[in-house]
Amino acid sequence: MARDNFTPATKSALARNVHFRCVYPGCPVVTHASTPHGDNVNLGHAAHISAAAQGGPRFDDELTPAQRRAYENGAWLCANHAKLVDDDELTFPRETMRGWQRKMEESARAAVYGAPMNANFDFSEICSKLELFLKACRKATFSVYREPKYIQVPRECVTAMQELIRQCPKDHWRPVHQWHSLHPITHAIQVRAVNAVRRIFHEVTDYNKWYSDGYTYVILGAANTWSLTPAEEITRVNQTAAIVCEALLEFTECIGHLNEYAAGRRHPGNIM
Repeated sequence: MARDNFTPATKSALARNVHFRCVYPGCPVVTHASTPHGDNVNLGHAAHISAAAQGGPRFDDELTPAQRRAYENGAWLCANHAKLVDDDELTFPRETMRGWQRKMEESARAAVYGAPMNANFDFSEICSKLELFLKACRKATFSVYREPKYIQVPRECVTAMQELIRQCPKDHWRPVHQWHSLHPITHAIQVRAVNAVRRIFHEVTDYNKWYSDGYTYVILGAANTWSLTPAEEITRVNQTAAIVCEALLEFTECIGHLNEYAAGRRHPGNIM
């Protein structure tokens, strides 16, 4: 089976949109530089989230060749982390890698658009909009205690997540929206928060993975895992738990930043 490789244009876009930085969390590597002789050196790799050929890491046979070559199936990584994610695909599922690329793209946009703007609004209007947004977010917040693989999400939180996602669609969240905070820095954080909620909602409403008794959503099978449970079942439970916990941490971090802006303890002109 032939490999569905990225085009040079797609590789270039994956690198440029994250400012030529490895998207692996905490990795400091900048992947491009010029040599003393005037040439260019590239330490980056356009990694396939779902493998380019059958038998590769995270391969999805439901994708078409065009989808495997598409920008959305890529993540820009340094050479070390590109090898790591392929050697340990269970630790790094597809949604995790997509999240890395999206998060770094948002950070890159914030770096470009994040300078204070001369606009017809003041800081008090930003705070007012954020208060409305944070009020909706509080309804969607839940806690994870002790055992991450046994996560209980109250039904009312899932309903609030669904409403938050409905109110803030990916492509039509415009400045006239009642929750749009107007400034590019605070709005970029809002977008990150909603995207994190979207990932949680996608997991907990997957009835192949989660069970609802009408009051809470629980990972399917998590309550009954023991030493004789098949390894693939334990892996599935751990993976969905990891996705939810990672997204919840990002959501909580974003809400913490926005609370500081809304309370006036931080100004959008300040660097996060």
